[in-house]
Amino acid sequence: MEKRYFEVTWGSLWRILAFVLVLIFLYSIREILILLVLAIVISSICQSLVDFLQKKKISRFLATSFVFILILGISGIFLWLVIPLVISQFGNFIANFNETIIKIGSRNIFGEIIQQLIVNLKTALDVLTKGATTVFNLIFSIFGGIFSALTCLVLAFYLTLKERGVEKFFRSIFPKTYENRLILIFEKSSSRIGRWFQGRLLLSLLIGLFSWLGFYLFGVKYSGTLALLAAVLDIIPIIGPIFAGLIVFLVTLTDSWLLGIWVVLFFIILQQLEGILLAPLIMGKTTGLPPLVVFIALLIGAKIAGLIGFILAIPLAIIVQEIFEESVRRKTQV
Repeated sequence: MEKRYFEVTWGSLWRILAFVLVLIFLYSIREILILLVLAIVISSICQSLVDFLQKKKISRFLATSFVFILILGISGIFLWLVIPLVISQFGNFIANFNETIIKIGSRNIFGEIIQQLIVNLKTALDVLTKGATTVFNLIFSIFGGIFSALTCLVLAFYLTLKERGVEKFFRSIFPKTYENRLILIFEKSSSRIGRWFQGRLLLSLLIGLFSWLGFYLFGVKYSGTLALLAAVLDIIPIIGPIFAGLIVFLVTLTDSWLLGIWVVLFFIILQQLEGILLAPLIMGKTTGLPPLVVFIALLIGAKIAGLIGFILAIPLAIIVQEIFEESVRRKTQV
């Protein structure tokens, strides 16, 4: 049997070492890279609106400023209206859990399970409010999150302020041999991401309107605020509506368990209506991603980078699909 020998040169070893060092460096700045990717995605979404305003004889600086002020304004209104409501209602729900359990029916197994769950939640809330270390960590995480959000918005603002800013950024950092391919992939991905976001935005507005109408007819407290919450969370596929339904259920449960059940049933019917009728009609083939791929992408994004990874999951899945399709096209052309 003939023996085979593999020759490893010093040049190969140095290249392997350089590759490993690059990977270590990229891993060490992963948080900055995530913020940069998020800024590029935000810039891609805002680009079409800024271009539209610029065509209407509005300077690019004013158009970009208007779009980002609008984003900050909507985000501020959402936080101002929804977050205090959620914290207040959840706190009341935990504090008055005995009364809530009586309303649900504490003499059955279902009531006992919920009672045990609420006891655990109350314990967790006590630890959160009484533990000094936890409070300091919470404050640090809040201010760290605010700083990261502002950094991301500043990066996105400057990328959008320049016409074809992201394309120019790519040309400045990538070798010329890869420029055209990368920019082609980015342009296709950016177009699909923009259409996807616009479709999700229209869907969320409709869901918010229908939710407000339903909550109002059912006599739910804070129907406007809860409808706004449902509209914003509906932008996040699959998981968002579930989280919104859970919050609405907790709020209505403090008044009446029967009302909570009716509202949840209404919310389920509304989501089915969105999935069967509204989404296919409005979204069409904006992403070209199967629902299973969307769900897996969301899970992977949340596992790797938490909330930011969850937000970036769909855009990155679209980019990965474009890279794969571009590779297949190049192979078929050879």
